[in-house]
Amino acid sequence: DAGQASTDIRELLAAAEADLLDSIDQDDEPALRYLLTEDFRGVSAHGALHGIDGLRGQDPITNLEVITTERVSQDIAYVAYRAQRASTADAVVLSWWRLTGDARQAGTQRWQCFFRQETAHINV
Repeated sequence: DAGQASTDIRELLAAAEADLLDSIDQDDEPALRYLLTEDFRGVSAHGALHGIDGLRGQDPITNLEVITTERVSQDIAYVAYRAQRASTADAVVLSWWRLTGDARQAGTQRWQCFFRQETAHINV
C-alpha cells in the first residue's frame, strides 16, 4: 500500500531527525557519526558551509513544526521543518537523507543525513 509506505517513511525520518537533534544537543559524537554520512555537509543559518563540527555548540531547538517529508527516490528523502531556538532567529531546516547499507543484508540499511541547511526566518 503506497499510502502506508509514505506514512512509514514520514514517521521514520521524523524519528531520525529527532535523534539527530538530540545527538546535536548532547554533543554525542558516536551517535552523530551513525546518523550522518561520512561526507556530510551543512549550511548554517548564517550561510557558513560546515561538516560535522559545525553542528557542535548550537543552541537547542525548543520547538519544531514539520512542513513536509518527501521521498524523491528509493534511497533519497528530505524533511523540511520550522525550528525555534530561544536565543536566535527562527529557521527553516531542510535535511536530506540517504538510505545506506546493503539491501541484501538484513539489518544493515539505515537512513543517514548527508546534507542539512538552515535558513534564518525573519518574521516581517
